[in-house]
Amino acid sequence: MHSKKLKLGILGGGQLARMMLPHTSALNIETYVLDPQIDASAKFGCNHFVRGDFEDYQTVVEFGMQCDVITIELEKINVDALYELQSRGKQVFPQPFVVEQIKNKAKQKQFYSKHNIPTAPFSVHDTKAQLQDYILKHKAKLPLIWKSAEGGYDGKGVKLIRKQEDITDLPDVPSLTEDCVSIDKELAVIVARSTNGDVSTYPLVEMHFDSDANILDFVLCPASISPNLVSKAQDLAVKVANLYQICGLLAVELFLTHDGNIMINEVAPRVHNSGHWTQQGAQTSQFEQHLRAILGLNLGNTKLLTPTVMINLVGAPKHSDGFDETKLRQTLNFSDAYLHMYGKSVALPYRKMGHVNFCNENLEEAYKEAKSIKENILRGGKMGVI
Repeated sequence: MHSKKLKLGILGGGQLARMMLPHTSALNIETYVLDPQIDASAKFGCNHFVRGDFEDYQTVVEFGMQCDVITIELEKINVDALYELQSRGKQVFPQPFVVEQIKNKAKQKQFYSKHNIPTAPFSVHDTKAQLQDYILKHKAKLPLIWKSAEGGYDGKGVKLIRKQEDITDLPDVPSLTEDCVSIDKELAVIVARSTNGDVSTYPLVEMHFDSDANILDFVLCPASISPNLVSKAQDLAVKVANLYQICGLLAVELFLTHDGNIMINEVAPRVHNSGHWTQQGAQTSQFEQHLRAILGLNLGNTKLLTPTVMINLVGAPKHSDGFDETKLRQTLNFSDAYLHMYGKSVALPYRKMGHVNFCNENLEEAYKEAKSIKENILRGGKMGVI
Protein backbone atom coordinates (compact mmCIF):
# COMPACT_ATOMS: atom_id res chain seq x y z
CA MET A 1 0.00 0.00 0.00
CA HIS A 2 1.45 3.37 -1.06
CA SER A 3 1.26 6.40 1.22
CA LYS A 4 0.18 9.68 -0.33
CA LYS A 5 2.86 12.36 -0.13
CA LEU A 6 1.89 15.89 0.74
CA LYS A 7 2.53 18.21 -2.20
CA LEU A 8 4.06 21.56 -1.33
CA GLY A 9 4.29 24.37 -3.88
CA ILE A 10 6.89 27.10 -3.41
CA LEU A 11 6.41 30.33 -5.35
CA GLY A 12 9.94 31.49 -6.10
CA GLY A 13 13.00 29.35 -6.72
CA GLY A 14 15.81 31.41 -5.22
CA GLN A 15 18.14 30.58 -2.35
CA LEU A 16 15.42 30.75 0.29
CA ALA A 17 13.46 27.99 -1.44
CA ARG A 18 16.69 26.06 -2.00
CA MET A 19 17.46 26.06 1.72
CA MET A 20 13.97 24.79 2.55
CA LEU A 21 14.38 21.72 0.37
CA PRO A 22 16.59 19.54 2.61
CA HIS A 23 13.86 19.83 5.24
CA THR A 24 11.03 18.99 2.82
CA SER A 25 13.02 15.91 1.85
CA ALA A 26 13.45 14.90 5.50
CA LEU A 27 9.68 15.25 5.98
CA ASN A 28 8.97 13.19 2.83
CA ILE A 29 7.20 16.11 1.14
CA GLU A 30 6.87 16.27 -2.64
CA THR A 31 7.98 19.73 -3.75
CA TYR A 32 6.95 21.91 -6.69
CA VAL A 33 8.87 25.12 -7.40
CA LEU A 34 7.79 27.95 -9.74
CA ASP A 35 10.36 30.45 -11.01
CA PRO A 36 10.98 32.34 -14.27
CA GLN A 37 14.73 31.58 -14.27
CA ILE A 38 15.78 28.41 -16.07
CA ASP A 39 18.73 28.03 -13.68
CA ALA A 40 16.91 28.98 -10.47
CA SER A 41 18.76 28.02 -7.29
CA ALA A 42 16.05 25.63 -6.10
CA LYS A 43 15.63 23.88 -9.45
CA PHE A 44 17.91 20.94 -8.75
CA GLY A 45 16.72 20.13 -5.25
CA CYS A 46 12.96 19.98 -5.81
CA ASN A 47 10.84 17.16 -7.22
CA HIS A 48 9.14 19.27 -9.90
CA PHE A 49 10.40 22.53 -11.36
CA VAL A 50 8.03 24.72 -13.37
CA ARG A 51 9.46 27.62 -15.32
CA GLY A 52 6.94 30.44 -15.18
CA ASP A 53 6.13 33.93 -13.97
CA PHE A 54 4.93 34.08 -10.36
CA GLU A 55 3.41 37.51 -11.10
CA ASP A 56 1.10 36.04 -13.77
CA TYR A 57 -2.37 35.17 -12.47
CA GLN A 58 -3.08 32.11 -14.62
CA THR A 59 0.41 30.68 -14.17
CA VAL A 60 0.18 30.85 -10.39
CA VAL A 61 -3.33 29.36 -10.30
CA GLU A 62 -2.41 26.45 -12.57
CA PHE A 63 0.76 25.82 -10.59
CA GLY A 64 -1.00 25.96 -7.23
CA MET A 65 -3.78 23.59 -8.26
CA GLN A 66 -1.19 20.78 -8.42
CA CYS A 67 -0.36 21.23 -4.74
CA ASP A 68 -1.93 20.72 -1.33
CA VAL A 69 -0.14 23.60 0.40
CA ILE A 70 1.34 26.71 -1.23
CA THR A 71 3.98 28.97 0.31
CA ILE A 72 6.27 31.75 -0.91
CA GLU A 73 9.93 32.69 -0.77
CA LEU A 74 9.35 36.31 -1.86
CA GLU A 75 6.48 38.78 -1.77
CA LYS A 76 6.48 39.70 -5.46
CA ILE A 77 3.60 37.31 -6.16
CA ASN A 78 0.25 37.73 -7.90
CA VAL A 79 -1.96 38.10 -4.81
CA ASP A 80 -5.23 37.72 -6.75
CA ALA A 81 -4.07 34.24 -7.75
CA LEU A 82 -3.37 33.41 -4.10
CA TYR A 83 -6.90 34.48 -3.16
CA GLU A 84 -8.27 32.32 -5.98
CA LEU A 85 -6.32 29.27 -4.82
CA GLN A 86 -7.54 29.84 -1.28
CA SER A 87 -11.14 30.03 -2.54
CA ARG A 88 -10.64 26.69 -4.29
CA GLY A 89 -9.70 25.03 -1.02
CA LYS A 90 -5.95 25.17 -1.22
CA GLN A 91 -3.97 25.97 1.91
CA VAL A 92 -2.01 29.15 1.21
CA PHE A 93 0.53 30.25 3.86
CA PRO A 94 1.27 33.02 4.50
CA GLN A 95 -2.34 33.94 3.82
CA PRO A 96 -3.12 36.15 0.79
CA PHE A 97 -4.24 39.01 3.05
CA VAL A 98 -0.87 39.00 4.81
CA VAL A 99 1.09 39.01 1.54
CA GLU A 100 -1.10 41.80 0.16
CA GLN A 101 -0.58 43.99 3.21
CA ILE A 102 3.15 43.41 3.57
CA LYS A 103 4.31 43.47 -0.06
CA ASN A 104 3.16 47.10 -0.22
CA LYS A 105 5.32 49.12 2.17
CA ALA A 106 2.80 51.96 2.30
CA LYS A 107 0.08 49.52 3.42
CA GLN A 108 2.55 48.09 5.92
CA LYS A 109 3.14 51.46 7.52
CA GLN A 110 -0.57 52.28 7.55
CA PHE A 111 -1.21 48.95 9.28
CA TYR A 112 1.27 49.88 12.03
CA SER A 113 -0.29 53.32 12.40
CA LYS A 114 -3.79 51.83 12.64
CA HIS A 115 -2.71 49.46 15.42
CA ASN A 116 -0.52 51.95 17.31
CA ILE A 117 2.68 50.05 16.55
CA PRO A 118 5.73 52.31 16.99
CA THR A 119 7.37 53.12 13.66
CA ALA A 120 9.14 56.09 12.07
CA PRO A 121 6.78 58.95 11.09
CA PHE A 122 5.83 58.62 7.41
CA SER A 123 3.80 60.01 4.53
CA VAL A 124 2.33 58.14 1.54
CA HIS A 125 2.47 59.48 -2.03
CA ASP A 126 0.70 58.10 -5.12
CA THR A 127 2.86 60.00 -7.62
CA LYS A 128 6.15 61.86 -7.79
CA ALA A 129 4.19 65.12 -8.21
CA GLN A 130 2.42 64.42 -4.92
CA LEU A 131 5.78 63.82 -3.26
CA GLN A 132 7.17 67.12 -4.58
CA ASP A 133 4.03 68.94 -3.49
CA TYR A 134 4.25 67.37 -0.02
CA ILE A 135 7.83 68.50 0.50
CA LEU A 136 7.13 72.04 -0.74
CA LYS A 137 3.77 72.68 0.93
CA HIS A 138 4.48 70.94 4.21
CA LYS A 139 8.05 72.16 4.34
CA ALA A 140 9.07 68.63 5.20
CA LYS A 141 12.29 68.41 7.10
CA LEU A 142 15.05 66.93 4.96
CA PRO A 143 16.69 64.49 4.75
CA LEU A 144 13.91 61.93 4.24
CA ILE A 145 14.05 58.22 3.43
CA TRP A 146 12.16 57.48 0.18
CA LYS A 147 10.85 53.96 -0.49
CA SER A 148 8.94 52.64 -3.46
CA ALA A 149 5.68 51.12 -2.23
CA GLU A 150 6.32 47.86 -4.08
CA GLY A 151 9.19 46.04 -5.71
CA GLY A 152 12.08 47.21 -3.53
CA TYR A 153 14.62 44.78 -2.05
CA ASP A 154 18.28 44.64 -0.96
CA GLY A 155 18.79 48.37 -1.23
CA LYS A 156 16.77 48.77 -4.43
CA GLY A 157 13.77 51.07 -4.22
CA VAL A 158 15.25 53.00 -1.28
CA LYS A 159 16.86 56.44 -1.58
CA LEU A 160 17.89 59.25 0.72
CA ILE A 161 16.37 62.62 -0.21
CA ARG A 162 18.82 65.25 1.01
CA LYS A 163 17.50 68.14 -1.11
CA GLN A 164 14.53 68.92 -3.37
CA GLU A 165 16.59 68.16 -6.50
CA ASP A 166 17.08 64.54 -5.42
CA ILE A 167 13.45 63.87 -6.33
CA THR A 168 14.19 64.40 -10.04
CA ASP A 169 15.81 60.98 -10.52
CA LEU A 170 13.19 59.05 -8.57
CA PRO A 171 10.75 56.86 -10.52
CA ASP A 172 7.15 58.07 -10.78
CA VAL A 173 5.64 55.26 -8.70
CA PRO A 174 3.57 55.03 -5.51
CA SER A 175 5.92 55.56 -2.59
CA LEU A 176 6.32 56.64 0.99
CA THR A 177 8.75 58.89 2.80
CA GLU A 178 9.95 58.31 6.34
CA ASP A 179 11.49 60.74 8.77
CA CYS A 180 15.09 59.94 9.59
CA VAL A 181 15.38 58.62 13.12
CA SER A 182 18.45 58.52 15.31
CA ILE A 183 19.38 54.82 15.25
CA ASP A 184 21.68 53.14 17.76
CA LYS A 185 21.31 49.58 16.39
CA GLU A 186 19.37 47.74 13.68
CA LEU A 187 17.84 44.56 15.06
CA ALA A 188 15.71 41.67 13.86
CA VAL A 189 13.75 38.78 15.29
CA ILE A 190 12.14 35.84 13.51
CA VAL A 191 8.67 34.94 14.81
CA ALA A 192 7.04 31.61 13.99
CA ARG A 193 3.26 31.33 14.19
CA SER A 194 1.64 28.00 13.37
CA THR A 195 -1.76 27.22 11.89
CA ASN A 196 -3.02 26.40 15.39
CA GLY A 197 -1.87 29.76 16.77
CA ASP A 198 1.25 28.59 18.62
CA VAL A 199 3.99 31.23 18.60
CA SER A 200 7.73 31.10 19.18
CA THR A 201 10.56 33.56 18.67
CA TYR A 202 14.24 33.18 17.88
CA PRO A 203 16.88 35.13 19.79
CA LEU A 204 17.17 38.77 18.82
CA VAL A 205 19.97 39.55 16.34
CA GLU A 206 21.95 42.65 15.48
CA MET A 207 22.32 43.58 11.80
CA HIS A 208 25.18 45.52 10.23
CA PHE A 209 24.55 47.00 6.78
CA ASP A 210 26.91 48.11 4.04
CA SER A 211 26.61 51.89 3.98
CA ASP A 212 27.10 52.19 0.20
CA ALA A 213 24.86 49.42 -1.13
CA ASN A 214 22.42 49.43 1.82
CA ILE A 215 22.28 45.64 1.94
CA LEU A 216 22.82 43.31 4.86
CA ASP A 217 26.49 42.60 5.57
CA PHE A 218 26.74 40.86 8.99
CA VAL A 219 24.24 39.34 11.41
CA LEU A 220 25.33 38.86 15.03
CA CYS A 221 23.43 36.58 17.39
CA PRO A 222 22.70 37.30 20.14
CA ALA A 223 22.30 41.06 19.95
CA SER A 224 24.38 42.97 22.48
CA ILE A 225 21.62 44.85 24.27
CA SER A 226 20.01 44.70 27.71
CA PRO A 227 17.62 41.83 28.59
CA ASN A 228 14.86 44.39 29.08
CA LEU A 229 15.24 45.69 25.51
CA VAL A 230 15.45 42.13 24.16
CA SER A 231 12.10 41.33 25.78
CA LYS A 232 10.61 44.57 24.51
CA ALA A 233 11.72 43.82 20.94
CA GLN A 234 10.48 40.24 21.00
CA ASP A 235 7.14 41.24 22.53
CA LEU A 236 6.64 43.86 19.82
CA ALA A 237 7.48 41.33 17.08
CA VAL A 238 5.00 38.80 18.51
CA LYS A 239 2.33 41.49 18.75
CA VAL A 240 2.74 42.30 15.05
CA ALA A 241 2.64 38.60 14.07
CA ASN A 242 -0.56 38.13 16.05
CA LEU A 243 -2.13 41.24 14.55
CA TYR A 244 -1.49 39.89 11.06
CA GLN A 245 -2.56 36.41 12.27
CA ILE A 246 0.15 35.07 9.99
CA CYS A 247 0.76 31.36 9.55
CA GLY A 248 4.44 30.76 8.91
CA LEU A 249 7.43 32.94 9.68
CA LEU A 250 7.49 36.69 10.10
CA ALA A 251 10.89 38.38 9.98
CA VAL A 252 10.62 41.62 11.93
CA GLU A 253 13.27 44.30 11.37
CA LEU A 254 13.54 46.85 14.17
CA PHE A 255 15.32 50.05 15.10
CA LEU A 256 16.76 50.71 18.54
CA THR A 257 16.88 54.49 18.75
CA HIS A 258 19.45 56.52 20.66
CA ASP A 259 16.82 57.36 23.28
CA GLY A 260 16.21 53.66 23.97
CA ASN A 261 12.97 53.13 22.05
CA ILE A 262 12.19 50.09 19.89
CA MET A 263 10.27 50.66 16.66
CA ILE A 264 9.34 48.58 13.62
CA ASN A 265 11.21 49.22 10.40
CA GLU A 266 9.56 46.63 8.16
CA VAL A 267 8.64 42.95 8.07
CA ALA A 268 8.81 40.01 5.64
CA PRO A 269 6.29 37.12 5.73
CA ARG A 270 8.81 34.35 5.03
CA VAL A 271 12.21 32.94 5.82
CA HIS A 272 14.73 35.77 5.79
CA ASN A 273 18.39 36.69 5.44
CA SER A 274 18.50 37.76 9.09
CA GLY A 275 17.67 34.17 10.09
CA HIS A 276 20.32 32.25 8.15
CA TRP A 277 22.43 32.00 11.31
CA THR A 278 19.85 29.48 12.62
CA GLN A 279 21.23 26.77 10.31
CA GLN A 280 24.07 26.15 12.75
CA GLY A 281 23.34 28.47 15.66
CA ALA A 282 19.86 27.31 16.68
CA GLN A 283 18.39 23.94 17.53
CA THR A 284 15.79 24.32 14.76
CA SER A 285 16.64 26.24 11.60
CA GLN A 286 14.23 28.89 10.33
CA PHE A 287 13.65 26.78 7.18
CA GLU A 288 12.43 23.76 9.14
CA GLN A 289 10.44 26.02 11.46
CA HIS A 290 8.57 27.60 8.55
CA LEU A 291 7.52 24.15 7.34
CA ARG A 292 6.46 23.11 10.82
CA ALA A 293 4.35 26.26 11.12
CA ILE A 294 2.52 26.00 7.80
CA LEU A 295 1.93 22.24 8.11
CA GLY A 296 0.43 22.44 11.59
CA LEU A 297 3.28 20.54 13.24
CA ASN A 298 4.66 21.36 16.66
CA LEU A 299 7.07 24.26 16.47
CA GLY A 300 10.71 23.36 16.99
CA ASN A 301 13.00 24.48 19.80
CA THR A 302 14.50 27.90 18.98
CA LYS A 303 17.22 27.67 21.62
CA LEU A 304 20.55 29.30 20.78
CA LEU A 305 23.16 26.54 20.54
CA THR A 306 26.17 28.82 20.18
CA PRO A 307 26.74 32.52 19.45
CA THR A 308 26.87 32.92 15.67
CA VAL A 309 27.89 35.55 13.15
CA MET A 310 26.67 35.35 9.55
CA ILE A 311 28.35 37.17 6.69
CA ASN A 312 26.72 37.59 3.27
CA LEU A 313 28.73 36.71 0.17
CA VAL A 314 27.74 38.94 -2.73
CA GLY A 315 28.90 39.76 -6.23
CA ALA A 316 31.64 42.39 -6.38
CA PRO A 317 30.54 45.88 -7.52
CA LYS A 318 32.33 45.87 -10.89
CA HIS A 319 32.02 42.25 -11.97
CA SER A 320 29.24 40.18 -13.51
CA ASP A 321 30.88 36.86 -14.32
CA GLY A 322 32.27 33.82 -12.51
CA PHE A 323 34.02 33.74 -9.14
CA ASP A 324 36.92 31.90 -7.54
CA GLU A 325 35.61 28.74 -5.86
CA THR A 326 39.04 28.08 -4.36
CA LYS A 327 38.93 31.32 -2.41
CA LEU A 328 35.50 30.49 -1.09
CA ARG A 329 36.62 27.10 0.18
CA GLN A 330 39.38 28.83 2.12
CA THR A 331 36.66 30.03 4.48
CA LEU A 332 36.63 26.46 5.78
CA ASN A 333 40.17 26.91 7.07
CA PHE A 334 38.31 28.18 10.12
CA SER A 335 37.06 25.09 11.96
CA ASP A 336 33.95 26.89 13.17
CA ALA A 337 32.96 28.27 9.74
CA TYR A 338 30.09 26.83 7.71
CA LEU A 339 29.84 27.77 4.04
CA HIS A 340 26.47 27.87 2.25
CA MET A 341 26.47 28.56 -1.50
CA TYR A 342 23.32 29.17 -3.51
CA GLY A 343 24.24 27.48 -6.78
CA LYS A 344 24.24 30.68 -8.83
CA SER A 345 26.62 30.66 -11.79
CA VAL A 346 26.85 34.42 -12.35
CA ALA A 347 28.00 36.86 -9.67
CA LEU A 348 26.19 40.05 -10.65
CA PRO A 349 27.11 43.19 -8.71
CA TYR A 350 25.78 42.93 -5.13
CA ARG A 351 23.89 39.72 -5.96
CA LYS A 352 23.69 37.36 -2.99
CA MET A 353 25.72 34.27 -3.84
CA GLY A 354 26.01 32.59 -0.46
CA HIS A 355 26.79 33.12 3.19
CA VAL A 356 29.10 31.84 5.92
CA ASN A 357 28.08 31.13 9.50
CA PHE A 358 30.75 31.42 12.21
CA CYS A 359 29.93 29.68 15.48
CA ASN A 360 31.97 30.46 18.58
CA GLU A 361 31.19 30.66 22.29
CA ASN A 362 32.84 34.08 22.11
CA LEU A 363 30.75 36.26 19.81
CA GLU A 364 33.56 38.79 19.38
CA GLU A 365 35.89 36.04 18.16
CA ALA A 366 33.28 34.90 15.64
CA TYR A 367 32.91 38.49 14.45
CA LYS A 368 36.69 38.84 14.06
CA GLU A 369 36.79 35.71 11.93
CA ALA A 370 33.92 36.95 9.77
CA LYS A 371 35.65 40.29 9.22
CA SER A 372 38.88 38.48 8.43
CA ILE A 373 37.09 36.58 5.65
CA LYS A 374 35.80 39.82 4.26
CA GLU A 375 39.10 41.68 4.41
CA ASN A 376 41.58 38.96 3.45
CA ILE A 377 40.23 35.88 1.69
CA LEU A 378 37.68 37.48 -0.62
CA ARG A 379 39.08 40.96 -1.22
CA GLY A 380 40.07 41.57 -4.84
CA GLY A 381 38.38 38.46 -6.16
CA LYS A 382 35.49 38.46 -8.57
CA MET A 383 33.40 37.21 -5.73
CA GLY A 384 33.29 40.10 -3.28
CA VAL A 385 31.87 40.74 0.12
CA ILE A 386 30.58 44.25 0.69
